[in-house]
Amino acid sequence: MVSVAITGIGADFTRLESFGKVDAFAESLVNGLDRSWQRPPGVAAKLIDCRAANGFYYIEYWVQNPGESRRHLFSAIGMANNGWYNRLYTVTGQ
Repeated sequence: MVSVAITGIGADFTRLESFGKVDAFAESLVNGLDRSWQRPPGVAAKLIDCRAANGFYYIEYWVQNPGESRRHLFSAIGMANNGWYNRLYTVTGQ
């Protein structure tokens, strides 16, 4: 399964690094998904790897709903400008 998200972002976000270095961005993304600390436990998420290359952030991680199998995910995140708007493009595959 592959999902694509295109998100409009503010003019002050001119580069992908405006969101922070890839390590901080990836940690924030995956930690935002993790709810394993709740009682009862929710979704668990763990960062496997991340890197920046060719103007993209590549993030590898897994998520697991309680009682379900772990899902291994890979996201590629980039930015573009169409002349008027900055957009964040995210492609995630499982």
